[in-house]
Amino acid sequence: NESSKYARITFNYDEESNFIPGEQQFLFGIDLDNVEKSRSNEQLVSLNVRAWGDALNLYLRNEILSDFVVLDDIIYDNEGAYANFDYNISGHQYDGAPNWITNTHIPLDENNVSQWVQTWNADAQVESKGLWLAASGKYLNGKLRTLIGIRRDEIKTESDYSRFTLRAVKSNKDNLGANLDSKSQKPLDIIYSPSIGGLYWLTKSLAVFGNYSESVISPTGFQFDVFGDLTPPETGKGTEIGFKMSSQDNVLNGQLTFFSIDKKNDQRQNISWPMLSSIYPGKNPDGSIKNTPYDNGHLPEEIYDYYPYETRDGEPLRDDSTGIQLVRAEFNPQGYRVADEEVRSEGMELDLYYNPTNNLSIFLGYAYLETRVLKSALDVLEGLPTAGTSDHNMNFTLKYSFKQGKYKGLQIGMNQKYRSAALLSHYFVDLDGDNQADYIAREVEDPRSGEITTLQPRYNTLWLEDQHRTDFFVKWSGKIKKSLPWTVLQVNVNNVFDNKNLISTGLNNARYTDGRNVVLSAGIYF
Repeated sequence: NESSKYARITFNYDEESNFIPGEQQFLFGIDLDNVEKSRSNEQLVSLNVRAWGDALNLYLRNEILSDFVVLDDIIYDNEGAYANFDYNISGHQYDGAPNWITNTHIPLDENNVSQWVQTWNADAQVESKGLWLAASGKYLNGKLRTLIGIRRDEIKTESDYSRFTLRAVKSNKDNLGANLDSKSQKPLDIIYSPSIGGLYWLTKSLAVFGNYSESVISPTGFQFDVFGDLTPPETGKGTEIGFKMSSQDNVLNGQLTFFSIDKKNDQRQNISWPMLSSIYPGKNPDGSIKNTPYDNGHLPEEIYDYYPYETRDGEPLRDDSTGIQLVRAEFNPQGYRVADEEVRSEGMELDLYYNPTNNLSIFLGYAYLETRVLKSALDVLEGLPTAGTSDHNMNFTLKYSFKQGKYKGLQIGMNQKYRSAALLSHYFVDLDGDNQADYIAREVEDPRSGEITTLQPRYNTLWLEDQHRTDFFVKWSGKIKKSLPWTVLQVNVNNVFDNKNLISTGLNNARYTDGRNVVLSAGIYF
């Protein structure tokens, strides 16, 4: 369920005065965004599973529930044809070849009745209050206009989080079965966002403008990092300068803008699972269990389960060269975000409106955009482009309106859109041969010379397709009869040439664009 309340109280004071050098206008606003977001997110999983012995030998990862088969069972055919040699669980590959092999053939009960239990739940309520103050001015007979303001946001979040997990079998019998993680948080964020801007008319048709502003986006209450802590609200800092043009007869209007925007804690998720496990490793470089805390004070044992590799006789397996016991570190994050990541978007936008006659209207829009990682917990990502964004975007619209005669009220037009190929992801190379992508430098031994070489991270990129889309529309508005109400009828033919392009929408996320479709719409206005 979701509910929201909104109230706004604004007081305006505008005094015509003889102040030098110009007029002053004072604005005062209060935004009482008493937004109560009461949501309940939950995840269910089937209980129809098999078990061996006195322990429930289960593994749970997201929506996949698998039981485990010992290598001995495979060798002696204890599991028969149901055994599945698969070292990947939910798409995440473990170090080396684990002693456990998943069995994904989970039988239903004899009546084929599914039973479900809740494994994850989160409730959140966000209350946001804003106070805005601004002063605008006009100078030099209106040629110069300014606006200075500041906003104060008070964001209170109440979040309750719980996660119920079933663990895989461990040698320590006390660790078998279920584990319940729960956390309640009530952070209070007070953020000040200043803004300043100005516009100056060089001539009657051409103006130059510039502004700087800061902003904040209220969080959802469900933005957890890997330790289950809420990440701070998204904040931004933006600067833009440009030119504005407007002809006296209003035939040609346009705007050219150059901008730079920095975002911190962007609400879009752009950190992949392998990246998270590299930011928070579970092992030391020598392969031993990591016991020291991370920079944020959290311990690896909060997000990792460790399973020792053993022989059939229960003896621990050890590294031949170091003697360190071999273990599998299983990553179990409670969320999928990292706090204080920053991205920067820079580029330019051009908008042109041309009306050569009263019937014909033409619009051309073009944007060039570069979005790159400005600050990251993984140094190798800094300076790289972010996934899902395109460098070039174009929008062209042509519309003709009949304003007289028997076709009066009829409009026909077309729209052409172009979006250049967007990045799907950077795919980093496995430097040390452990079947895991490496985001930090690795020391690798040359098998022929025995020399230790430090290899820096390397990656390949995958860009998906350009996007082309052509739309046509026909619209009529007017009265069919004088006694009837105003009527609007419209037909849209979208993607006329049925171009289906595979486009990137974010990190490792892609979709095909919609094919050709026809939309009919009608409206009556009394």
